[in-house]
Amino acid sequence: MARPGMSCRNQLLTAVLTVGVLLPATPATASFKYLKPGMEAAEFTLRTLDDQELALADLRQGPALLLVFWATWSPKSEFALREAQALHERFAGAKLRVVAVNIDRPEMGLQERAGVEKAVRDFGLTMTVALDPGFAAASSIGVVANPSCALFDTRGVLVWDGAGWSRSMQESLREQVEGLLGLRETPTAGAAKGHRPEHKALLSYNLARTFLRQGNPGKARDLLESAAQADQAWSAPRTLLGHLLLQQAGGRGLAQAEALFREAVAIDPGDVSALTGLGEALLLANRVEDAAPFLQKAHELDPSFTPAVAGYARVLAHQGRAAEALTLYAAALELNPRDAAILMGRAECREAAGSLADATADYRLALEVLLGVH
Repeated sequence: MARPGMSCRNQLLTAVLTVGVLLPATPATASFKYLKPGMEAAEFTLRTLDDQELALADLRQGPALLLVFWATWSPKSEFALREAQALHERFAGAKLRVVAVNIDRPEMGLQERAGVEKAVRDFGLTMTVALDPGFAAASSIGVVANPSCALFDTRGVLVWDGAGWSRSMQESLREQVEGLLGLRETPTAGAAKGHRPEHKALLSYNLARTFLRQGNPGKARDLLESAAQADQAWSAPRTLLGHLLLQQAGGRGLAQAEALFREAVAIDPGDVSALTGLGEALLLANRVEDAAPFLQKAHELDPSFTPAVAGYARVLAHQGRAAEALTLYAAALELNPRDAAILMGRAECREAAGSLADATADYRLALEVLLGVH
């Protein structure tokens, strides 16, 4: 006799195989998967609620640009938006540009747009509010949690980033904004902790991300290999190439991904995305105990980096530490409630622990997310 959770799991797996490749990926980056302090952002274009285009090149004309990625279904987004609004009101005269970028869905219908407009009214937002068609900006940066904040200088270089929301993050954001506007002596974080890549390497890296958005992974791979060769001290191209190869999820691609992540970690032991990728590669190879220290370290370095939280939860579940795993799955879902992979991981953990009703509910919710009905 089949277990209660199995039917829904089979439906979910069928959906992943048949329609998953047609659906947009969950915004996936340590606050971001592909952009780190000291790196220049690739160009992208947003669209305001009144259908005006906002190009990054235009937004960064002033000394500071703050982007807040948020969603109506993210409980912590309200706190980030209210702080961003306060910064907008306080520092607009100092030429701080603040844009709230909604990432509810990659394409917005009338009902979804109405929900965003209601949130704007409810929160009293007067700063610019924009949509991200096709998740172009979120995918380019590698957003992995809602809310997420990115502070750029006039060159488009990321100087500070943050995911989730907390009192310490709020205080850090204020300090960084004041520093970037020249209102305090504190140096910006980007100058202290970010590797400034070679110009040729950065150009190849950003162009690779553009090709990825356009659905050309082969060209992106060539460019990432060129970027890695052009700057041997930069971990980001190896990390992104490793994540690209992980999508093959097996065979030669998996072994190559592991090697690239190990190179990235050797270059930058604090690269949370590389640590997480290495852990994910080892998990896919069923080497749970080998994966454990890398995912644990990634989680400790940045407990708001959703892939690291979910990855370490999976390790704990494999080790039979269900209660600890479920706590981490809950934390990951608080950061990204609509991640089908996290929901399925929690479902498997609950099923193994004998909580079949809860597991079935998670399998069903994951399926609804994949089908776009939740």
